[in-house]
Amino acid sequence: MHYYGNRNEYDILNASSNDSNMSNTYPRYPLANPQQDLMQNTNYKDWLNVCEGYHIENPREASVRAGLGKGLGIVSTIVGFFGGSIILDTIGLFYQISELLWPEDDTQQYTWQDIMNHVEDLIDKRITEVIRGNAIRTLADLQGKVDDYNNWLKKWKDDPKSTGNLSTLVTKFTALDSDFNGAIRTVNNQGSPGYELLLLPVYAQIANLHLLLLRDAQIYGDKWWSARANARDNYYQIQLEKTKEYTEYCINWYNKGLNDFRTAGQWVNFNRYRREMTLTVLDIISMFPIYDARLYPTEVKTELTREIYSDVINGEIYGLMTPYFSFEKAESLYTRAPHLFTWLKGFRFVTNSISYWTFLSGGQNKYSYTNNSSINEGSFRGQDTDYGGTSSTINIPSNSYVYNLWTENYEYIYPWGDPVNITKMNFSVTDNNSSKELIYGAHRTNKPVVRTDFDFLTNKEGTELAKYNDYNHILSYMLINGETFGQKRHGYSFAFTHSSVDPNNTIAANKITQIPVVKASSINGSISIEKGPGFTGGDLVKMRADSGLTMRFKAELLDKKYRVRIRYKCNYSSKLILRKWKGEGYIQQQIHNISPTYGAFSYLESFTITTTENIFDLTMEVTYPYGRQFVEDIPSLILDKIEFLPTN
Repeated sequence: MHYYGNRNEYDILNASSNDSNMSNTYPRYPLANPQQDLMQNTNYKDWLNVCEGYHIENPREASVRAGLGKGLGIVSTIVGFFGGSIILDTIGLFYQISELLWPEDDTQQYTWQDIMNHVEDLIDKRITEVIRGNAIRTLADLQGKVDDYNNWLKKWKDDPKSTGNLSTLVTKFTALDSDFNGAIRTVNNQGSPGYELLLLPVYAQIANLHLLLLRDAQIYGDKWWSARANARDNYYQIQLEKTKEYTEYCINWYNKGLNDFRTAGQWVNFNRYRREMTLTVLDIISMFPIYDARLYPTEVKTELTREIYSDVINGEIYGLMTPYFSFEKAESLYTRAPHLFTWLKGFRFVTNSISYWTFLSGGQNKYSYTNNSSINEGSFRGQDTDYGGTSSTINIPSNSYVYNLWTENYEYIYPWGDPVNITKMNFSVTDNNSSKELIYGAHRTNKPVVRTDFDFLTNKEGTELAKYNDYNHILSYMLINGETFGQKRHGYSFAFTHSSVDPNNTIAANKITQIPVVKASSINGSISIEKGPGFTGGDLVKMRADSGLTMRFKAELLDKKYRVRIRYKCNYSSKLILRKWKGEGYIQQQIHNISPTYGAFSYLESFTITTTENIFDLTMEVTYPYGRQFVEDIPSLILDKIEFLPTN
């Protein structure tokens, strides 16, 4: 299926017409060739010569897109599996993921080739034939052994009393564990030095499968090794060690690539690398903790609260991107600082015109925090009505979300300084039952425009365009830069969050429910939101002395009992007070003396609650034994997630 975004960035459609349209390739590769100077040094005739009409996606482009889509689909599969009904005697997650990576007819390792091609184009480097060949041969060998294990696991499930089936299965498991260790060594910094970034998504996928295999040892181990009491425990320790090893490797090399772009001052490349590696590496490793079957023995309702950012529309135009201004300036203009999780409620737009060009000159986001009815207004970006023009609003209906969008902006024609601003936006909005289009439109039909689509806005499987009832991301914010080069040149970026996030903080009746603390409805005191480390799936809440927060929850079922557990880290002894509220008063309280975890995340078992109301609040407050002044500048209590575990 061809998307609008599959066309080249400057393809012209219907160019003989006065109403010419161009399609913006999104994302655009390679990263290592910044486009800031392209148009300012090219006249209109020469610029037209690079346009080749309607573009049909070639096999390489299709492969690159498939590599990104595979990462999207695997994360959705993991979230869906743990959020569904896990029946141990039916198909497992290891089998599902292996089938995605090795489809039945994929004898040439096309899926793995797609993943490699995606990263090659992302960072504009190539894997040598020797390194690629070694990896492909290793993966082909691994495919056969994975299939063999899956087949024997099914045979054993079909006939669990067969000692022959059991003996063969355990042998296959042990051998496959060793094979995964070998495969990891082939693609890591020892087996492929110098290619760590190019092979990082491959490494993440192999690591993911290996940890899922080790998870099988916890699920079935009491039956596999009934005569060896310590075998299951030994594999559990291996799983914990491998989780740490794989997570640290992915984070370290991801940060290495990120810092390379930062050092080079290439913000466009930095942002695209950050987005695509989030989708293909970081989202996957953020799932690793819930593979611990002892901490998470049943279904887990989990969420990804991280935010990703589009390429900047007009980012290639002089004056709107580095090196015209600093890397730090670009980051502040086109992304948001860490914040509580927000839900987009609408926009206020200002439309202005110069001569015959009518365009979006400024805008403001409207948003709310989770389970907080107050509508907040973000800072106004661009030129307001003080410069003339008219104001209009777009309101997103309650319980509705923007799951897809496209934009049009005037094309840049050198040497004239005509506006290149957005002139039209189409927001596809869903309430999960139907779709409607909300449109901002300012352009006149006789002006040539460029259309931009967003290729990562796919269905959950990552295989086709998003639909109203099957989508991967939703729009969370729009950012406008109208301050660096006057009213006629604006840059725009869009922020998106994952569709797994529950707008109501619903506590599932019979599943473990994980809710990131960054989804608090309000905060107070000396509290801040901190950028996540990359493996938590979102940002973190840092609480200092005498700070507090409120989280509101919705119970799926009344009169259910849950253990409350908190994932946290702390470098200083502190006191955490949890309270469950009913109306204006709290009905439960638990005070915890928190010991330092010295940089590592730990779990705090708190009180047991009963869902006596459909909607209820929990508050958290922090105090320190030596008072605020003593610890003001010391790293404080950092909260990741709160979890509700059904007691039955």
